Formats: sequence, C-alpha cells, structure tokens
Amino acid sequence: IAASGLKAQSGRMRVIAEALPDPTILLNAAGQVLYCNAPARGLFASLREGSHISSVIRTPEFLDAVGAAPLRGRAVTVTYAERVPVGRRMAATVAPLTRGSEPDSDILVLLRDLTEVERINQMRADFIANASHELRTPLASLRGFIETLQGTAKDDPKARERFLAIMAEQASRMTRLIDALLSLSRVEMNAHVPPSGRVDLNDVLDHVRDTLEPLARDSGGRLVVGRFPRPAIVRADRDELVQV
Repeated sequence: IAASGLKAQSGRMRVIAEALPDPTILLNAAGQVLYCNAPARGLFASLREGSHISSVIRTPEFLDAVGAAPLRGRAVTVTYAERVPVGRRMAATVAPLTRGSEPDSDILVLLRDLTEVERINQMRADFIANASHELRTPLASLRGFIETLQGTAKDDPKARERFLAIMAEQASRMTRLIDALLSLSRVEMNAHVPPSGRVDLNDVLDHVRDTLEPLARDSGGRLVVGRFPRPAIVRADRDELVQV
C-alpha cells in the first residue's frame, strides 16, 4: 500500500510539473532526476531521467542547496550564472517535498531565467542616466545665459537678442527630448494593445509631404512622394504613422 501510495504521489507530481510553464525538475534525495517537464528539457538538451542533476547544473551553491534540502525541510532560492551554451542568469528554487526533515524526501527544482529581466532593468537605468545628461546640458546653458542677461548683458540689446535666440534653441532641444521620452513611454505602455483606428495611408503621405515640403525647399531639394492608386486603409494610429 505504501509503495502504491508513493507511486500515485509521484504520478501526481509529474502531472503538476508538466503543467507548470517554467522549467521544473523532480529529483530524489540523492539528486538524481526522476522527472523533468518540457521547458526543462528545452533548457537542458542533455537532461535525462536517472542522471544526476550535476550533469547539467554544476554551480556549487545550487548543488549544496540540493544536498541539504531533505534535512532542511524548507524551500530556498539560489541564483547562478551560466556562460555556456549561452550567457544567462538563473534563479533556482529548491524545495523538499515534505513537511518535515525526511532524509529520503524527493526534491522539486523550479528554474527562472532572470537574464531578460536584468537586461531590461539595466537598459532602463542607462536610459534614465542618458536622458538626465541630455536634459542637464541645455538646462545648464539656459541658466548661464539667464545669469549673463541679469548681469553684464543687462543693458546690451545686441547681446540680449543673440542670447535669447540661443536660449530658444536650447528650450526647443529640451522640448524635442521630452517629446521623445513621452513617445517612448506611450509605445511601451501600448506595446501589446492593437490600434483601433482606421487610417488611409494616402492621407498620411499627403500630410507628411505638406509638412516637409518647406524644409525641402529651404535645403534646396525637391520632395517627391508616391501615392497608392486607390485608398489604402489600415488599422493604425495616425499620429504614430506620421511620426515614423
């Protein structure tokens, strides 16, 4: 009866492991693989039932957690880095399948790939640092010109006119940067929201041509824009298409 109960419990654990979206590996107390779900097999091509977990994960911290799991009686999470076959950072939760310290209890290993999350966090930190730097430069310039206009150039009309023109240019630069930040924020927030509006691409092309023709003339060029021979209706956001 005891053997039958253990077999039924193992079968239920296999069903649960296969239903989990993250890589999941079931080990015995000795660290040998009893079962691994499809995501785990995709993560480790050489992972086989009956093999020891150290054949695919050799990090000492992880192996120590697996070895201590049956007597520890509680789950722990360790992080480790892999360099081959690709560089990535993983979090492994090692949980003994028991309510107490049983030396022969099976062990459940849940894996999470932290690589993309950490990459995005680093990108955001770099982005904020770069944006802050880009804003700080024109702000410093504006402050310098304001102090000059309040001091030595206070009664100099020519200097005041020249400085005000430069200040307007710096203010426009900050406006463009802020608009870019807001645009990126909208794109990120709506990344998974399909547009609901219907737009004729010919109208978009006409608008962009009318907007850019003066710039083309000022540069000594000529702007030629092709049109679709009939209405080209697409589901899109008109303002974002114009920006592109």
